[in-house]
Amino acid sequence: MVDNDKVARLLEDRETMDRVMQQSARRAIQEHRAAGVPLVSERDGQVVLVDPETLEELSPEQSEPWLRGHRP
Repeated sequence: MVDNDKVARLLEDRETMDRVMQQSARRAIQEHRAAGVPLVSERDGQVVLVDPETLEELSPEQSEPWLRGHRP
C-alpha cells in the first residue's frame, strides 16, 4: 500500500526530486542509445527528436521518418 504522506514529503524534497530526475534522464539516454532510437523532447510547443549519442536536436529531415513511424 502507498504511504501518501511519505510520497508527499518526497515530492516536496527538492534535492531528492533533482536526484531522481537526473537518474531518470541518464537511464533514458542509455536505453535510447542501446536501442538506437532518438529521444523525444519538446521545444517551443513542438515535438523534437534528439540524437541520444550527441544530445543534439535532429533536423526536420532526420526527424521525419521517426515521426511518421518509419525507422530510417
